[in-house]
Order: sequence, then structure tokens, then C-alpha cells
Amino acid sequence: MLRRLAARLALAFASAALVAVAFELGLRALGYGALYDVYSKPEIFWVHDDLLGWRHDRGVSGRYVGPRPFPVEFDAEVEINSLGMRGPEIAPRPPDGVRILFLGDSVVAGFEVPYAQTFAHLAGVHLSERLGVPVQTLNGAVRGYGTDQSYLWYRERGKGLQPDWVVFVHSLNDPTDNMELHRMRRLFGKGAFALRADGSLELLGTPVPEYPLCSHWRLDERYVPTRMDGVAQRAYCAVELSLSDRSALFSLAAMRLAQHKPVLEAIWYWAVPARKAAQRARDAGGRAFAAAGRALGPNAAAAQAATLQAGARSASASERLTSALLVALAREVRTSGARLLIVIRDTELARMDTHALRIEGAIARTIYMDPARAAGRRVTFVNDNHYTALGHELTGRALADALAPLVRRVDSANAPAAPAAPTPAATPRGEASQEGASR
Repeated sequence: MLRRLAARLALAFASAALVAVAFELGLRALGYGALYDVYSKPEIFWVHDDLLGWRHDRGVSGRYVGPRPFPVEFDAEVEINSLGMRGPEIAPRPPDGVRILFLGDSVVAGFEVPYAQTFAHLAGVHLSERLGVPVQTLNGAVRGYGTDQSYLWYRERGKGLQPDWVVFVHSLNDPTDNMELHRMRRLFGKGAFALRADGSLELLGTPVPEYPLCSHWRLDERYVPTRMDGVAQRAYCAVELSLSDRSALFSLAAMRLAQHKPVLEAIWYWAVPARKAAQRARDAGGRAFAAAGRALGPNAAAAQAATLQAGARSASASERLTSALLVALAREVRTSGARLLIVIRDTELARMDTHALRIEGAIARTIYMDPARAAGRRVTFVNDNHYTALGHELTGRALADALAPLVRRVDSANAPAAPAAPTPAATPRGEASQEGASR
């Protein structure tokens, strides 16, 4: 009996192996390959940095292919200059011109398209046309950077470039990134700031060590470095990385599972009786709360609704930290003699300290691309959330629309008075930012 069962299991395993091999060969024939063979390895463009965790390697170039794992949708030439910034060597500041420094993560770095097609570059082109003066844009963004790394990069290196304007593009994953020290499967770790009770920021985890590839460290809600992985996660990570580097079939299957992860998580959530019971209790509590409000009258119900909305808007630890980092960046930009434009969604801005940002002279904008210009074409890649060339073009124009009146207003405020006219009171350089943190 046991021999028969063992023989059946061996046959089933052999059949599954043969099918897997057949699929692997078929994918290879169609042009798919293992990640190790196909995609740009991280060390082509990035190196370890004791302060920032990682940075661009200086003076390198290569092709960036993706997305990981399949199918390949972009293949762009990437050049890193001698200062470790994407793009060509930095030319001298244009006479009577404007220098704008962009900060952010992969959205701004735009490795998916050639440099001349990135919105950071195109914004300068469109601004030059509209303002009638040369506008030079510099790209200081690095893939994977959170607000903390952008702030540190500007404080230690970026402000030496003496920009007139700094444009920081806030990403939805910034609050999460700001709490991370090392993510599983990432080659590099980073430091992180702890937000103290007095509002100060304390940098932890530097010099940045070399973390094990299959480990996960982050700050908890009290901003204490905490290890998040277990034995099972580390074992799965090791197997996954090994197979992804060698198997096109596994890489493709892993991508498809990741695409359906929300559905699988929802099924798992409702499949567990305890979680279902907890959800039913929350639903019942919400209905009782609403019924009590109706019984107390419209004023009480409105007050309760306002309380609920205020609770929904209450910031998490990661959002409070992100807000403090934005204020620190704004202060650093202001004291270095530049002006800061923060590109951020309305919903994210509502969780930030807009009053403190206003005091530091920062201006916040939500940049909307014109969907009519897309004419049904994609602005992001199918299997990747980053911009296509069209997405960069539309974003570059939208940024120029937002920056043009701000730059004109500053030029007007700082222009010398005509000799025949009475001399007006001097306008502080920060005057143009008085509408700070408005949309």
C-alpha cells in the first residue's frame, strides 16, 4: 500500500516537473528569461551610502529594462553624471535664468524613459518657452527614496547646487518608506528618523549597515527599530530569490500572484471566522452609533459625524513623521535661499502640518494631468505604475503651468524699481510663498 502511494506520488511529481520544464522552455523560446539574465542588476546604477543607504554610482551608464519580472515594457538608456544625478553633466547656471532642482523617488528619476523625455527635463523646456528666460532643471531624485532620504540628500549635497526653486514630488508610499530600515529582498538598507515628543527628529541606524537580504526592519509606532520577519518569511524569501534568478516560469507566476494579491487577501480575510465576527461587531457598532445620533437629534448626529471625520483624518505615526520631514525640508530650502514647491495629493496634504509648512514658505500643489491630451493612450505602463513618455509629457506641462506664475511673481517682487518711480519697500525673497501650502 505504502509502495503504491509512494509510486503515485513520484509519478505525480515527475509529471509536474516535466510540465514545468516544458513551460520553462516555451517561455524561453518566446523571449522570456530569468531575472538575473534579463534585468539590470541594482549595482549597475546604485551603490551603498553610509548616510543615505544607497545613492547613484557616479559617472556610470547602462540600460534600464523592466518591469520586473515580465513582460518587458521599457528599455531606456540611463546616464548618471559625475555628481551622482541622472542626466548629463551640469552646465553653468544660465545668465538671468532660473535653476530648478527636482527631488523625489522613481517617479521623478524616470528611468523608464530617456532623460530628454522625463517630466523634470520637459518642465524646464516648457518653462523656458513661457517665461522667455533660460530655465535649467536638475534631477536629484533616486529610486526608492523616501522623504527622509530626499531631505538628507538636499541638506548634505543638494543645496550646494544653489537652486532657485526646489520641487519635491511626494509619493503615496513615502510615509511607509520613511518608517523602513530594510525591506526584504532589497540589496540596501537605510537609516530612519524618529519623531520625538518635542517635535525634534533623531536619525537612527547610521552609518547604515549591510542588512541580510532576507530580513525586514522598520520603526514601530513609537519609532523604535523592530525586526518584522520570522523564520518562515526568511525561508520563503531565500527560495523565491533563488528561483526568480533562474526560472522564467516562476518569475511570471510570482508576478501574476502579486497582481491578484488584493483578491487573495480578501478571500483569506473573510475565510477566517474570527475576522468575520470582528467585522460584524464593527458593523453593528457603527449602526448603533448612527441610531444613537438619530435619537439625540440632528445637532448631536452632526457632532458625532464631525468626530468620526476628525478621527479618520487623524495622522498615523508614519504620517506625523512624514509631515515633520516635509517641514524640515522646507526649512532647509528656505534657509539656503531657495523656494520649495511640494507636489502632493489633496488627501495626503490634509494629513500634513500645513501651518508649519506655510511658516517655512513652502507652497503645495496638486498637479493634474490633462486627460483629454491622452486621447485614450496610456500614461503609465500596463504592468508598472510609472509614467510612459506621454505621462511624462503631460506631467511636464502641468508642472510648467504650476511653476510659471510662481516664478513670474518672484521675479516681479525682486525686480528693481524704475529710476523715476518712488523706491518701494524691499520685498523679502520669501514673500512669494505667502500662499504656502495652498492647492
